[in-house]
Amino acid sequence: MLCVVAAFIERDDHILIARRSTGDSNVLGKWEFPGGKVEPGETEVHAIEREIFEEFGVSVQSEKYLTNSVFEYPNRTVDIHLYQC
Repeated sequence: MLCVVAAFIERDDHILIARRSTGDSNVLGKWEFPGGKVEPGETEVHAIEREIFEEFGVSVQSEKYLTNSVFEYPNRTVDIHLYQC
């Protein structure tokens, strides 16, 4: 199972979502909360802060864990952990 993190970022009553520009046909072009894979030896909090900086050049701080969802795709299972940032 692949563990990934995603950020719930809300500001001035707007929520940030991003459209996938890479990935296989199961996810390409779909809308998602931004985030990515947790690297070996990395905490989930560090991963979400790193991923948002890499993708958008913006520093965020994880405030709290919200929930997770498990998705089964034909070639793998993904456990997504959502953090409020």
